[in-house]
Amino acid sequence: DELVELLEADRGLILLCGRDGATRVVNARARGRALNAYEREEISKTIIHQVQWSGNSVFWEPEVETIGTESMAALGILSAIAAPLQTLWHRAEDQSARACGALYVDFRDYRKNIGDDHRELVEAAAAMVAVVLDQSQRLEASEARLRDREARDVTVEAAPTLDELLVY
Repeated sequence: DELVELLEADRGLILLCGRDGATRVVNARARGRALNAYEREEISKTIIHQVQWSGNSVFWEPEVETIGTESMAALGILSAIAAPLQTLWHRAEDQSARACGALYVDFRDYRKNIGDDHRELVEAAAAMVAVVLDQSQRLEASEARLRDREARDVTVEAAPTLDELLVY
């Protein structure tokens, strides 16, 4: 919410990528509200894939870029910024440049002037989101290891003595 409001963006999404390359939205906001399922799909998937596979941010403006202009024009997107989510956990498992997700914002108001300050803020926010994701992934892995350890831990109680058995 805060990033969308601060940038005066029309949409902001956090997307995570699976090992198969498919993306899923984990959070999607417009100014002051959540995006519905239909609105979550009205984004530039071209930019998301470019960020996912290159590991670099994309700042798209129609005057400068030609990638995705037809679909973006149909959606009314005038500018978009996406930054990769690169967690330490993800880098340890996968040495490629591929990002584990992206932070995406777009702008649909022609009166809004988007610049490098906006891109830098999105990149900084993506770095912070990546830290939170990294800690979440570490916590989940620790909990899984603890559950496995507890499942394997068999507590052996002392067998009753003969006297205890004869009392019954």
